[in-house]
Amino acid sequence: MELAIDDAVPYLAGETDSVSLSVDLNDRTDVALLVISELISSIDLHAALFDEAVPEGVKTNFGSEIDLVLGVTLASDEVAGSLARVITPELLDSLQAQAITTMGPYLIGQTDTFTFTIPLAEQVGAIQSAFNRILQEVDLQPYLLDEIIDPALDEFIINGVDLPLGVTITRAEIRLAMEALRSRQSG
Repeated sequence: MELAIDDAVPYLAGETDSVSLSVDLNDRTDVALLVISELISSIDLHAALFDEAVPEGVKTNFGSEIDLVLGVTLASDEVAGSLARVITPELLDSLQAQAITTMGPYLIGQTDTFTFTIPLAEQVGAIQSAFNRILQEVDLQPYLLDEIIDPALDEFIINGVDLPLGVTITRAEIRLAMEALRSRQSG
């Protein structure tokens, strides 16, 4: 405080137009890290991200529907829900703790750099479960018929398929059977 008063007196007396105060906090870094740790730990990061930020980000960046592979289309809220199941509260709690440990010294000026590793390899099981859930809810039959089987018919079956006992199934008959299957599945 003495230094602050000594620096402020010339300003208060009108001898200078500005005042500059410097406070050395080097001996207070442990307390600063503790305060940072408490602040970060008190945040429910999963709720903060997945209640609003991630769903809005998905919709803003990808639109209300996202086209995936195999003709699968998901609504943006389904994508956000899948991400929330992969990026669990436990994972985010772990990342928050890691952030305090690795970024704390950087934030208080003890280091010039920091390294932060996100362990995605440990989330492979959760990613697989989310992908399986998506595939269970999606009807792949139209995609398989329209995008794989129908073009294959055009390319590989010219005059029909010869079966035993002199029976031949034509491309048109195969297409009729596919249409019957498609209408039976949708009905």
